[in-house]
Amino acid sequence: PYYFRITALDKPGVLSVITGIFGKYGISIRSMMQQERDDNEPVYIVFRTHRATEGAIVKAIAEIDELDVCTVPTVKIRLLNPE
Repeated sequence: PYYFRITALDKPGVLSVITGIFGKYGISIRSMMQQERDDNEPVYIVFRTHRATEGAIVKAIAEIDELDVCTVPTVKIRLLNPE
């Protein structure tokens, strides 16, 4: 499993695009949280996934980070102690 913090603009459809990329690479989302934002500020979107291959994760994050709506590189942490 992995933890991701994606920083993106808060616009309609952004979450759909990001989760679609995860789905494209067979990455299943365990949980998701989006923090509040100030007007015109990017938001943190935090994901926790089920188990996934490193190759799928690398490809998905590279594609997500290329999106115009993502403002900084994604933070990725591999979780070593799943429940």
